[in-house]
Order: sequence, then C-alpha cells, then structure tokens
Amino acid sequence: MTTTAYKVLIIGCGNMAGGYDLIQPDDALPLGHAKAFVKHGGFALSACVDPDAAKLAAFQHRWKCPPALPVCKRWQQRVVNSM
Repeated sequence: MTTTAYKVLIIGCGNMAGGYDLIQPDDALPLGHAKAFVKHGGFALSACVDPDAAKLAAFQHRWKCPPALPVCKRWQQRVVNSM
C-alpha cells in the first residue's frame, strides 16, 4: 500500500510557521507548523511565501522547503502591495 503525502503551502514564515523550533533540539516536540508537518510524515512542504525575503530564505533553508511557485509569488506581491 502506498501513501500519498498531502502537499502543504506555508503562508507566512514567522515563529508559528517554524521559527519557534529553530532553538529546539531536533527530537523535541514540534512548536510550529513546519516541524509538525515534517514529523508527522503524511505531509510534504511544497512551498512557502512571506513578504520578508530574509524570513522566506531562512525558512526555505531550515525546512528544505522549495521556492514558491510563480503564482504564489504574484499573490505574495499583491499582499505586500495592499499593506
């Protein structure tokens, strides 16, 4: 039997997304969404978006999350422009 992982898009790469887990040991219980999804095993981090380029890059690096799709980048720009 094969299992299919649900694809996850993380919107906002701050503390709740994964930042709280940066200072935790790898074997600690998850405090944020990314670590919970990764530890569960039934989910795949497919993309992430954040208006802060530094937070986005750090999140992608730490959680090995692929860059957002062009559609997500256009959505992200709309959000930034509306602020």
